[in-house]
Amino acid sequence: MPKEVSKPGPPKVPPSTAAQGFRRWSGLGAAEAVVVVVCLVLYLLVLADIAFGGLVTHADRGVVDRVAETAGEPTWAVALADIGGLGVCGTVVVIVTLVTAQRLWRWWPLVLTALNLTAVGVLVAVTKAVVGRDGPPMALTEAGYPGYFPSGHTAAAVVCLGTTAFLLAAPHRRRTPRRADLADGRDDHQGLGRAERLGLAIGVGSGLVIGFGAVVSGTHWPSDVLASLLLGTAVLVTGFALVGRAAFGPRPAA
Repeated sequence: MPKEVSKPGPPKVPPSTAAQGFRRWSGLGAAEAVVVVVCLVLYLLVLADIAFGGLVTHADRGVVDRVAETAGEPTWAVALADIGGLGVCGTVVVIVTLVTAQRLWRWWPLVLTALNLTAVGVLVAVTKAVVGRDGPPMALTEAGYPGYFPSGHTAAAVVCLGTTAFLLAAPHRRRTPRRADLADGRDDHQGLGRAERLGLAIGVGSGLVIGFGAVVSGTHWPSDVLASLLLGTAVLVTGFALVGRAAFGPRPAA
């Protein structure tokens, strides 16, 4: 009997092609996409717990009762709060942004700072208005204050100081490659990777220090600080990737 000849089927497309295409279009690598998704999921879980008075809320009370100062805010905590405000860290990032844009005569530093500050500002303001959380017992709440969740000072410190560090460490080479291996942007993207890691380290580290001061002084619950760290990290990673792609092109294939 003649052998049956199987008809060739449609070409198989790797299941990860669409995901890889999206990551390359957005500038997010696989690890970065995971970081953003994990941060946002954890942020939403903390938010839901706060809204319904779950385990995180009870843990907050226990931590504040143990570590918060009851005889007024310590001087060092007040100083940290001032650094975390837009008056200080916001001024720093604006100055560094303007100097970097002028030095390179490029638009991407302006876009990065505007994108990051707008994103974190809107997300924090909306969350505060929706949740409307009360502060710890020793917090002095002003009339009309929208809420304590998340910590605005912590989020501002993460994004402002993280963006500042990124701008200072990002590749500042103009588009005049001197070697053939620079034509595809590999060196630029390696430099961007180092700048991203430094920006995240400085941003999150600053947020931890300022957030710790807020908890010790009794002006914020620990979960307020945790939520701001998660939100700020997601904003930084996304902003670095999007603007990095626009400024230096898609990531070269490995």
